[in-house]
Amino acid sequence: MANELNSLLRPGEKIVMFGGCAARVDRLGTTVTRQATAFVTNQRFGVLSKKIGGRDIVEIPLSLVSGVEFERNITTAQINVVGAGVKLRLARMQVNGAKEFVRVSREQIAMAKARVDVASAASAPSNSIATQVSQLAELHAQGILTPEEFSTAKSKLLEG
Repeated sequence: MANELNSLLRPGEKIVMFGGCAARVDRLGTTVTRQATAFVTNQRFGVLSKKIGGRDIVEIPLSLVSGVEFERNITTAQINVVGAGVKLRLARMQVNGAKEFVRVSREQIAMAKARVDVASAASAPSNSIATQVSQLAELHAQGILTPEEFSTAKSKLLEG
């Protein structure tokens, strides 16, 4: 399944984590349940499943994910993901793997939302360019921005 996921990647996108599950997808008033592979990249959260005649992919950009919840019963766990008008219920996951999946997902979502906030801040007028550059440097020091993202955002601010 990793090779199939790799074929779906966009430029600059990396798979951060993936795992098998039974996925229930609610979108546009339709509910479908299938065996699937849930995945998180540095840009999106998604579920890839096979169906008659091909495959189905449901994805939510990380910056639009509004919630990731973890639930468990005696032997398995489930994850609920909501965002962009889509509800995903990922069931029958091994508990420790599901906990890690949720942790990594939340981390990627936070970083994606920080990148959106930085891009908005860089394009919005501000009282002080020095303050904005300082905020970018802080995000870079925290590891939220890559060196390339920091450099691009700083250049945009200075070009003004």
